[in-house]
Amino acid sequence: MTHRPEGSGRFGLLLVLTALLLAGCQPTYQFHGSPYPQPQSAPDLNLTTTNGQPFNLAAYAGRPVLLFFGYTHCPDVCPATTAEVSQVLDELGPQADQVVFAFITVDPDRDSAAAVRSFLDRFDQRFLGLTGDSAALAQARQAYGVFAERDSDDPANYTMTHTSRLFLIDPQGRLVTNYTFDEPAEVLLADLRHLLQEN
Repeated sequence: MTHRPEGSGRFGLLLVLTALLLAGCQPTYQFHGSPYPQPQSAPDLNLTTTNGQPFNLAAYAGRPVLLFFGYTHCPDVCPATTAEVSQVLDELGPQADQVVFAFITVDPDRDSAAAVRSFLDRFDQRFLGLTGDSAALAQARQAYGVFAERDSDDPANYTMTHTSRLFLIDPQGRLVTNYTFDEPAEVLLADLRHLLQEN
């Protein structure tokens, strides 16, 4: 008969409980920008890529996805945001191939698939351009709380007032945070590195 020293069982249980407690106390990562308190599945998009293929978020499961709503005639925010994302992907090196950036037009009257593709190619050929009919684009904007409106009735000469946030979807398909236009590139880089390390 093996003799167990008194209290050894309780000591072992205490060690297990302490280990579990410490594991539970590990700080959770805090996303930058405007994180969603309870991330939910990102709304899917019934849109088309610039090469005519249907786009859906499920096809990119397991990869971080960045969404931006903009237009090719934009004089400032859209080219600046697109250039910043390209810079961030360059900083990621080989891991950049795991990140998806999709640019969704808010100006379908002028932004043909060819125009969107030409605009994005000036920054990064890896970027996806998304377009669709007015109803599909309006549905996409509504799903993400994006506003877009012409500032003039002149059909040939107008700009679009629009929400300029960049949306981040994690590899599990959850909308985790969004960034304002003035968010530094280092912030986006840190969040992407975290997701890529976790995945």
